[in-house]
Order: sequence, then structure tokens, then C-alpha cells
Amino acid sequence: ALQNVHQHEILRKHQDLRLIQGWVGIGGISHVYQVPEKTFYQPLHLRNDSVTIRHSTLQVIATHQKQPVEKVIHVVQVTIVSYRKSHPARPGKPSPTPTVKRGEHAAH
Repeated sequence: ALQNVHQHEILRKHQDLRLIQGWVGIGGISHVYQVPEKTFYQPLHLRNDSVTIRHSTLQVIATHQKQPVEKVIHVVQVTIVSYRKSHPARPGKPSPTPTVKRGEHAAH
């Protein structure tokens, strides 16, 4: 568990897309890379009404879809790059982190 916390801090600090691994979930990726969770649903062929999506690791998603985890990671990386190109952060101002209140679901 301590190793996962350390790895999560590395991801947060560097935001290096190459550091995304199978143990990371969509919720964590959304938070670290400041990309709304719903942005990943279509590219990963996920239903946005599933409560388990936020807590499923990329490995679990890959296994469920019978795909190599590397392919799922690649889709996530491409999605992040695409989102960043269409939503550039203003210099000196961090991108806002989308939030969902407890008990609510993200907008569709």
C-alpha cells in the first residue's frame, strides 16, 4: 500500500503519461491529470452509469474487455493528450479539477 501511495505522488508531481500503470483507476487518473472522468468513458467503451468505474483499475477494465492492459493504458494516454489539446490550461492558472458531490453522478 505504501508503494502505491508513493507511486501516486510521483504521478501527481510529474504528470508524466508514461507513468500510468495498470493499478491506477479512472478516478485517480482523472484527479491527477485533471481530466473529467466522463472523458474516458467513450474511448474505453465504459457505461457512465456504473458506480464501479471510479474504483476499477485499468487492469480490471482490460481484463473485463479481454484486452491487454497496455492497450487500455494507451487509450487513456491518447485521451489525456486529446483533452489537453482541446482544453489548454491558461499560463499561471492550474486547470480546475472537476468534482462530483458524494451521492451524485457526473453529468452525462
